Amino acid sequence: MVRFETKFSSESSRALNRRAIAKLSWVYVLFSVLFAVLGVVWIIGALTDGEAEQGEKIADLVFGCIFVAFGLAFKPLTAWLTKIIQKNVDASMSIMSGDTTEIYTFDENGLVIETEKTGIYKSRVEATYKYVFRIEEDAECYYLFISKLQSHVVFKKYLAEGTLAEMQGYIAANFNSVKGNSKGTVYYNK
Repeated sequence: MVRFETKFSSESSRALNRRAIAKLSWVYVLFSVLFAVLGVVWIIGALTDGEAEQGEKIADLVFGCIFVAFGLAFKPLTAWLTKIIQKNVDASMSIMSGDTTEIYTFDENGLVIETEKTGIYKSRVEATYKYVFRIEEDAECYYLFISKLQSHVVFKKYLAEGTLAEMQGYIAANFNSVKGNSKGTVYYNK
């Protein structure tokens, strides 16, 4: 048996956001380059347009500089906005706090997920491994996907009983390893 004892807190949403942002890094690069290139085109147009009036050239230069700056700041700006939005979403969930415990127990038959905020909420899910259709693993966590958009986050550092090698045995017995790279491994249910 392997057991992880953790808290249901904003640490989970941060881990999911980090993972999503890492998967979509190509989108950030694409938009950054697009905005920067548009800005440079605007600046070149302003500098090479001999027929434009001085005020129009200055407006085009300013607009081009704004686009270049926005392109350079796109990823940090969206990361900052994501952090603010997620903080507000987390605050709206009364059970998402440091005093809500989550216990994940894995054995050869399946898993048990117990969540409790004393006096407010208590939940217990007992399921076979068919409950989880995909597991993504990285250096810090197991992400147990129960749908394409919903997952449980199990932090390896909160291992309370058993070993990570035992956990790998349960995964290997019930999931196929599909792909692995430097960011982690994805397992699909057999």
